[in-house]
Amino acid sequence: MHYLWTSTRPDNAAPQAGFVTINKKYDLEDITLLPSYYYRAAVTASGPNKDALRIHWEVLPEARWQDYPKALHARKETVAGAILQQNQLQTTLLTPTRPGAYRLYVTITDGHGGAATANCPVYVK
Repeated sequence: MHYLWTSTRPDNAAPQAGFVTINKKYDLEDITLLPSYYYRAAVTASGPNKDALRIHWEVLPEARWQDYPKALHARKETVAGAILQQNQLQTTLLTPTRPGAYRLYVTITDGHGGAATANCPVYVK
């Protein structure tokens, strides 16, 4: 974005996030999970400047169409206890007990103001 806005390259390029996988299924697939079950989640990421990367995972309930436009202004609460390890490219996900649509988010920061995000929609059956 910096380049698009200014036509110059930034001094420190932001990290890049790739696909999120859950048990080796890609985020582009329909992923249905069991409630209160452990799954392995992973993301690929790189820092063009070889900066140390910080990884933050979270699970949120999916916004429903009926929630709009309110959902555009209010962020849902993170599902407590869903992520067992932070700051790693792989983590263990404990699915919520309540069935429904959720989204796994990962944010990758480089300590210099750069960030990348990726997410994966899932359905807990």
